[in-house]
Amino acid sequence: NKIHLDNPEINILQNGNSFNFDDLVKHFLPDTTSQPDTTKAPGLHYDINNIAISNGTVTYNNLPIHNIVRIHQLNAAIPEFSWNNPTSNLHLDCNYGTGGKLNLDMNINRITLNYNITLNVDSYDLSQYYAPLNSFLKISSLKGLLGTTLQLHGKFNHPQYISGAGYIHIKNLEIKDTTNQKVFALGELALNFDTVNVEHGIYYLNNVLLDNPFLCLDYLPIGN
Repeated sequence: NKIHLDNPEINILQNGNSFNFDDLVKHFLPDTTSQPDTTKAPGLHYDINNIAISNGTVTYNNLPIHNIVRIHQLNAAIPEFSWNNPTSNLHLDCNYGTGGKLNLDMNINRITLNYNITLNVDSYDLSQYYAPLNSFLKISSLKGLLGTTLQLHGKFNHPQYISGAGYIHIKNLEIKDTTNQKVFALGELALNFDTVNVEHGIYYLNNVLLDNPFLCLDYLPIGN
């Protein structure tokens, strides 16, 4: 009738291509050398109602680049998960790191892997991407805020089939180089798109707003 997890904490560590849960994944991999048991019943009948997670915390640490991402106050709910109904609904909301709220509603067909997602992100602090950006572009600081409302459709087993519509808003974006000089900035970037269908190459944008952009290029004797 009910599965409820209260205040769960998950810590994920990554070191290159290795994760701290690799041994668990390896332990539960199926034995491909053994023959399947054909005497077993053809399927398992299950009916799980009201799966919920309250106030969860997920911490991800990419050790080589010192990138720590933390999701907190995570709440999730799946009203029904049944053997004879391939469609499941999921609600998830959480706060992200040092700033940002996420709200997601999704339904998925577990047989076809088709999904529909409604995603809302409010005041996501882009400075949380400083470490991964700095790993290939040497900078001293990154700041800005991201907000978005998206309706997405696709298939999990074919990521290229994604399509959607919505709104993306970035404001007060600023990147400084290692001399603490501003090299790129945007007062505001707003994209409102009616249809994006990657599979069929369809891109219909209603409005594109670019306010107060800034780009600094230095040409030096040894390069730029």
